[in-house]
Amino acid sequence: MSGDQKPAASLTSALGRAWLLIFRARPAIFLKQGLVAAAITLVLFLVGTVPSFALVSYMLSRHEVRPPQVTPPDPYWVKVFGTLALPLLGVALVGVFLVITWSLARLIAATAAAVGEFPDAGRSPAAAKAPRRAAKAPGGAGNAPAAGTPATGRPTTKTGRPPGWMYEAFLRQIATAGVAASAIMVGTAAFVVPGLVAFLALSMALPAVVLEEKDTVAALRQSLFFFRANPAPVTASGLIIVAAAAVGYVLSAATGPLMFLIAPLTGAVLLPWGAAALTLVFLDCRKRTPQTLKGEK
Repeated sequence: MSGDQKPAASLTSALGRAWLLIFRARPAIFLKQGLVAAAITLVLFLVGTVPSFALVSYMLSRHEVRPPQVTPPDPYWVKVFGTLALPLLGVALVGVFLVITWSLARLIAATAAAVGEFPDAGRSPAAAKAPRRAAKAPGGAGNAPAAGTPATGRPTTKTGRPPGWMYEAFLRQIATAGVAASAIMVGTAAFVVPGLVAFLALSMALPAVVLEEKDTVAALRQSLFFFRANPAPVTASGLIIVAAAAVGYVLSAATGPLMFLIAPLTGAVLLPWGAAALTLVFLDCRKRTPQTLKGEK
């Protein structure tokens, strides 16, 4: 009984520990990543929406002319914006999705490393070369290959993967986030509640891909497994994260024209916190439910 209470307590305190982790352990890493993601998202949002807003405003101004007069020809920019509006909006939406997925993956890896778990998660090829550069530096260990680097000098991970594994890993992250996001959007369209359930059930899929290097199907199965094994703490943490995001959105919308500046700043704080909290919940679930999924070693 006491053995179950300790993991439960750690699960329910994950949200508070996430704040402490961000603002005490590695504030620069988390807030910098949040600000970078917010800035890129803002730029993509403006690129995708400004042409549409300009076209709508122009069309409304034309129809306000009373009485009807001879319609002058449309300016050249209207034709250009009319051609590019939808493609730019689509590119912007895809870009925002990719940026958020990339940011979440980096924040998940940083959270795990900050608490001493999965120190090599998200290790880039440049990071893999760092020990080798340090060994060659004056006072270093000479030209001997660093740990994790074969005799050929080609940097690898602990599993022996070449630098290209980063791009393969990002594709898995995109696929996993895409499946989860699609399920959440479809569920939200069906009276909101199914979308909330989908978020709670699939919220730990991306940490499984980033930290354990699972494929998409295995990560989704593990997230469902953790949700079924720990429904109360996972639901509580997820609902608080959703509520915080909703409050942040409402506060940003209340600022009127300043929303385009306030919303990214709010996201720059909430994104690292949500990623850190979900990662801590995932790590606690691994300790609480160490059983292996069927079909996995």
